[in-house]
Amino acid sequence: MEAKRAKRRAERKWRTTGLEIHKEIFRTARNHYSYIITTTKSTYYKTQVEECENDQKKLFSVVDQLIHQKQSPALPSFSSATQLAQSFSDFFCTKITQIRAQIDLACSSEIPQEHDELCSLLTDFTATSEQEVEKLVKAAKKSTCELDPLPTPLLKECIRPILPAVTRIMNMSLTSGFVPPCLKHAVIRPHLKKSHLDHEIMRNYRGLSNLPFLSKILEKIVAIRLVQHMNNYNLHEVTQSAYKQYHSTETALVRVQNDILLNLDKKRGVILVLLDPSTAFDTIDHTTLLKQL
Repeated sequence: MEAKRAKRRAERKWRTTGLEIHKEIFRTARNHYSYIITTTKSTYYKTQVEECENDQKKLFSVVDQLIHQKQSPALPSFSSATQLAQSFSDFFCTKITQIRAQIDLACSSEIPQEHDELCSLLTDFTATSEQEVEKLVKAAKKSTCELDPLPTPLLKECIRPILPAVTRIMNMSLTSGFVPPCLKHAVIRPHLKKSHLDHEIMRNYRGLSNLPFLSKILEKIVAIRLVQHMNNYNLHEVTQSAYKQYHSTETALVRVQNDILLNLDKKRGVILVLLDPSTAFDTIDHTTLLKQL
């Protein structure tokens, strides 16, 4: 701040007198201020990267912030924001309906139950504690949803006084099996899948939803209990790498590479089939999902 004030003082002096010597003093102060800003930013991001040494997810997030600076979102040409929002809504809903209609329901089959249903039955969620809620809140990202009553950074700073109320909300939801409608509303924004795609074509967009902060905390609490239950009864798929502790894209690639090399060593042919279903999560049949759960 002192360097910034010195730069402004030098600038005002030069603009008042118009002397060359004061202009040179201003240039020196300006360059010194720019140097401090650049050095401070470099030190900040270096520290951020070093702190993520053992956390790949956090590291990728920091790198993404460095590479993809926030820009104004590209949108199709429109005369009315309301009409554009409705057009996007109709497009995404129709897309899901059409994809689901093409799925051959006759091909679906019951997934065999390999576990004792009585032993592995999850009948309720254990209540959370103020300590757990505080830990999750402090570890969460600072992103704020427009539906939040106050900014997330402020909530994180002032969590102690409101911790009992937040914990009570979480436990009431867990014990009743009911999620308040206000926690299920989301702000959905269309984003281009890739920056070079034509922004006038709606199929080049994907919808990104932003849920209220407390909704994310509730999700984390439920996820912790689900994962713990699956670990206790060995319910995880062996070859699954997503959403599992100590698993990532790296473990998936290592597994695939290992299987390929083992079969090549045995003189066997290898065919790799990669599937990338469109809007896979959105087209999941909720009845089947709830039955499995």
